[in-house]
Amino acid sequence: MRLSIIIATKGRDLARTLASITPQLKHGDEVIVKRDETGDMACTPRTQGMMQATGDWCLVIDDDDCYHPTG
Repeated sequence: MRLSIIIATKGRDLARTLASITPQLKHGDEVIVKRDETGDMACTPRTQGMMQATGDWCLVIDDDDCYHPTG
């Protein structure tokens, strides 16, 4: 199973978000970063990322969030 993790961003620093994702990635997973140029964080960058994704599952995270392995 391969994951496509889509990060929607308005141009914020992604260091914290990427640091939370990186240890959980497995070979073949992908991270897609889509910058929101429209002001519509809820749809446009995520939709674009999903169309680009090649993984079996898509996960979406905003640029100010973190994933935690324990939930």
